[in-house]
Amino acid sequence: MLRHVSFLSLVGLLMSPAAQAGDSTALKGDPIPVEATITIDLADAEPNLFARQAAGLPVTHLRSVAGVVEGQRIPLPRTAEGACITAVMVGVQGPTANPPVEFSADGTHFTQHDISRQVGTSLDETTCELVVTTAQARDHVKIKRVKRIPPRVQRDLDALPAGEPQSSLREYENPRILYQWYSRAKSGLFYDYYGQLICKIYSWMDMTYYDQPSRGILGFVSRRDIGNSVLPSYWISNQSYLQIYYPWQAPYYALGAINNILGAGIGWSGALRAIVYAYPYDNHGEWCAATPPYGLNKVTLCQWRHLLAAAYPQ
Repeated sequence: MLRHVSFLSLVGLLMSPAAQAGDSTALKGDPIPVEATITIDLADAEPNLFARQAAGLPVTHLRSVAGVVEGQRIPLPRTAEGACITAVMVGVQGPTANPPVEFSADGTHFTQHDISRQVGTSLDETTCELVVTTAQARDHVKIKRVKRIPPRVQRDLDALPAGEPQSSLREYENPRILYQWYSRAKSGLFYDYYGQLICKIYSWMDMTYYDQPSRGILGFVSRRDIGNSVLPSYWISNQSYLQIYYPWQAPYYALGAINNILGAGIGWSGALRAIVYAYPYDNHGEWCAATPPYGLNKVTLCQWRHLLAAAYPQ
């Protein structure tokens, strides 16, 4: 575990109310482009691939497909003899840019774009293809008030060491505004019962972090949901883990958290992973993966959400 630093706190192994409400696959808001990328890799190559990706190093994937749409069919790798390789890692990620932020002329309100996306995949072994069963994205627009900084948050800010201003020069940024972002990722395994998706096991990770243009990323709180992440007929390995990245610490220089669930059930065994992260500056991500993800009538569904939760004048 990495060293704990000021203004960083972790609430681990908690069941969040959002998680309880997040079992539904319905998304709120108006349809928008999905902007998702699917990657396919051999399952036994996962540790090295993931370590390189977490460290910000380049990764070459067996398959990498952007512009995902429902009904899309992506060829899976085959052996030299032509047999279909189904022991693969399937990862899904959306765009890494923050959603737009629009403040009112008097600075008292802002327009919140609550962006949610989900991509579901299943396996067609007869054709050796990955099938995109679901590809949706929604923008739930709200008008929210710019609030005063709570005393607890202000005390944490005052305790931070003074440093050089670090601005990312985002168009909407105001150096006198403290931004509070929210990110969530959920990787789930579902049973397709005549078109109805029944959740069997999932990995859930979310993160709230503060970001000020003149001071960079300040800190975060993350929640890992494991308490209700599996049905009685499924088993969770004690090798499941939570990993935290604190900002500015080598080799990652990132803020984020990973929830890795290893389990097994009828017709399925493997891992589900949910990842949230942020790099300085204006580069965030929600990513989920499953390996090996499939059995009879099984669907893996990646869901993620990102929004500006609050803004505080300074």
